Amino acid sequence: MYCPEWLGSDVVRIIRHVGRSPCTSFTPELLRNLCLHISLLFGFEISPRHYSFELGKLSIWFQDLLKLVEAKDNDLVIVLDNLHSLRCAPNNQASILGWLPWNLPPNVHIVCSVSEEEEKILGLLKTRISTSENFVYISSLTSQSALSMMQSNLKDNKHVLTPDQWQLVKQRLDGKSVCPLYVKLLSSLARRWPSYKTLTDKDVPITIEELVNIFLIDLEGKYGVETIRKIATYLTCTNFGLREAEIVELLANSEYEGPQIDNEVDNRKVEFSVIHWLDIKKEIGT
Repeated sequence: MYCPEWLGSDVVRIIRHVGRSPCTSFTPELLRNLCLHISLLFGFEISPRHYSFELGKLSIWFQDLLKLVEAKDNDLVIVLDNLHSLRCAPNNQASILGWLPWNLPPNVHIVCSVSEEEEKILGLLKTRISTSENFVYISSLTSQSALSMMQSNLKDNKHVLTPDQWQLVKQRLDGKSVCPLYVKLLSSLARRWPSYKTLTDKDVPITIEELVNIFLIDLEGKYGVETIRKIATYLTCTNFGLREAEIVELLANSEYEGPQIDNEVDNRKVEFSVIHWLDIKKEIGT
């Protein structure tokens, strides 16, 4: 979000949540996916010789692409979240990071997040990056940092809390250390608070579990317990989640309750459709 403020207006961002899908779980698939993405974004040629899953060839292609990007006016930022989730053969740990270039063009930036428990991955990164300034430790957020982050999130979404609402949030977070996910969820919840709402302690949960429960209960009230239960169950039981088409297909034969309406005639259950999923998806996204 803040890349343009740091680097300028012409910033191309590529973000991969490693381990979330088959394409981001293994080094060859991830690297090939990145190469294709860069080629499509910048209009570089994709020839038959690029249709390979050999790590060596993909590594060369990736570095060639970065050299081509150097001649462009744009900055390229590649974010690899949870890099330690990248899988490889047990006897070939080096393949996880062997494809990363030793040197990057001035307009190319690669940002990786790694769990502090993954000492092997951190050790490999340190052998490739000599400058300690490139390593940043992100600790748990203090209450003051969490409030600043929440205020920034609300500002980005053009939402303002009343002084009384802010006061209760400050009281609930006072002296507590939280993670960014908690702040993001609380910010999403706070955007739903109208200015006339008088908050209680229950309105400002202090754990992620409580926040998630609030969102799920709200979704169940709007779209039916059975529908939300099935969606949550399917997503929980899959290793890499589901495509939207797969969710719709799985729920196609389900009865959709939908938001309750005063007119009982309009509350008849209907078959689940793409339109219903889009409504739920929009609600989840907010």
